Amino acid sequence: MTWIPVLVLCLLVIVSFKRIYFFKKWTSWQKITLYSALVYSITVVWLTFYPAGMAFFAGSYKPIKYFGNVAYNLVALKYFDGGFVENVLMTVPAGVYLRLAKPKLSSVQLIGWTLLPGLAIESCQFISDMVVNLQRVVDIDDLCANTLGVLLGFVLLQLLERTSLKKLIIKLSLAN
Repeated sequence: MTWIPVLVLCLLVIVSFKRIYFFKKWTSWQKITLYSALVYSITVVWLTFYPAGMAFFAGSYKPIKYFGNVAYNLVALKYFDGGFVENVLMTVPAGVYLRLAKPKLSSVQLIGWTLLPGLAIESCQFISDMVVNLQRVVDIDDLCANTLGVLLGFVLLQLLERTSLKKLIIKLSLAN
């Protein structure tokens, strides 16, 4: 039963991809962006439910509370562990894709878009834990790390646009 949420989310990602893909005529470079975003999104879905973890990061103790059978932590940034770094690294590409798709965001819009992946991930974990008891922890630190990762990816690409990579980034952009 634990595979059902992964299957449902992967199907949603694929259906969303098809809707975007057929929305307009994309260049070959833009198709690279779209297909790599599809692979990245499916990978994030997989890691959301079956995290690998990095062996060189030791775990730490967090006081976990329960809502029914769902474990959660709402104490932000008090118990730092390697999972924080993993979540930042996992979502940096999302920030790059965000910049390629929506390069002109106001500060408020940027905050909203950077919060979205973490909220989606933690919400999916919460709902899946309620339905099929995946034994994942819904963690405010993960939300903070995901948000930071998306923001870093967005800013990184923004900085790279000021280098000799600008022409390549323009070709990969979905906004033009």
